[in-house]
Amino acid sequence: MNLKRQEQAMTQAWILGAVSILCSGAALAQTTYHVGVGAGPEYGGLGATIERVTDNDKITVGGGLVNSHRIAGEAYGASLMYHRFDLINAASGEHALGIGIAPVGHRWRYFVEQDTAGRWHYRTDYHDVIYGGLLAYNYHPRGASLGGFHVGVSYGYGSRAGETASGLNITFGYRFN
Repeated sequence: MNLKRQEQAMTQAWILGAVSILCSGAALAQTTYHVGVGAGPEYGGLGATIERVTDNDKITVGGGLVNSHRIAGEAYGASLMYHRFDLINAASGEHALGIGIAPVGHRWRYFVEQDTAGRWHYRTDYHDVIYGGLLAYNYHPRGASLGGFHVGVSYGYGSRAGETASGLNITFGYRFN
């Protein structure tokens, strides 16, 4: 099996796992589902999320644009996050601590070549997303189990094909009720 097929199979398995996790809480009486939009690793870059929310936690699956480069093109990413609302000042419900798998960087390689007519062209070899583990904190002014705006910070680390990416990221988002 070549590398491209292995990546496709892994992506399909990851999507099936994410959907099953989102649907696993359907029997809970206090479970609600929401859609959100925003920017940051939780949203797969600049994108959207589907969230399963209870009184104490939420699971999000997100997808979006990680990077757009005029030569290398676009790189899209997906994320899977789990947040708890009752770990810091449980009474307020404003603070959420989370872990997950999300884009933590991207890599690309392009080169210049000359065609038979003597014109120079950019060629893209690859433009890939680097996924990694993520630790996150989000602040929800209205409470994490309610909709509205939130802001957060996260630290992620990951590697792909010998290249690593790590660092702090900021998240801005809005969850619809």
